[in-house]
Amino acid sequence: MSAETRALDVSNFDAETSEGVVLAFFGEPWDSGSRRELRIIEKVAALTAGRLKVGMCSVKDAPELAERFNIRSIPATLLFKDGKEAERLVGLRHEGTLIRHLKKYLEQEA
Repeated sequence: MSAETRALDVSNFDAETSEGVVLAFFGEPWDSGSRRELRIIEKVAALTAGRLKVGMCSVKDAPELAERFNIRSIPATLLFKDGKEAERLVGLRHEGTLIRHLKKYLEQEA
């Protein structure tokens, strides 16, 4: 996990996603798709530092969150805006695609 990302679990998820734009990544280190998506997300986190919070959530370590958000396939990336789920991206995404999805939310924050 990079300096721009934080670990999300049951104890901090609601507090971490309650304000602003937050990207919550659900995945597992053993999953090759999750590993590839994580590299993209960490790059996006570095590019958007200070404008976007990025959190990582292990579905194995936080099954309650996976169930709460109906995560059935990984990698899954949920975008939150002020505590509410605004968008859901399931599967591997290209960096440009992810940035395009984030752009409209980040422009609202400016």
